[in-house]
Amino acid sequence: MDDEFIKCVSIYKKNKKSMPIQYIFEFQALYKQITIGPCNISCPPAKFKPTNFWRMLFGIPTKFDFTEVDKWQVWKNLGDLSKEESMKKYISLIKSRY
Repeated sequence: MDDEFIKCVSIYKKNKKSMPIQYIFEFQALYKQITIGPCNISCPPAKFKPTNFWRMLFGIPTKFDFTEVDKWQVWKNLGDLSKEESMKKYISLIKSRY
């Protein structure tokens, strides 16, 4: 299964730019579950991204980036899924989508 997983990671890397963001987060979470294990970090804060200094100065709305929070949540939601089950899911998702 490891060889098949390595092939699937390659397919992911080739197709990442055209994937919906939800797929990317799911594959990244499964990859972390396989290589690191269950989520072992606390939730990262949302990043404040002022669009420019003057907008911030004059109270014009700015952006918060929740990307890292969303990635963390997908990984956290995998819970105690085993390495083997995570690998099977990763392979299955790649095969069903690409």
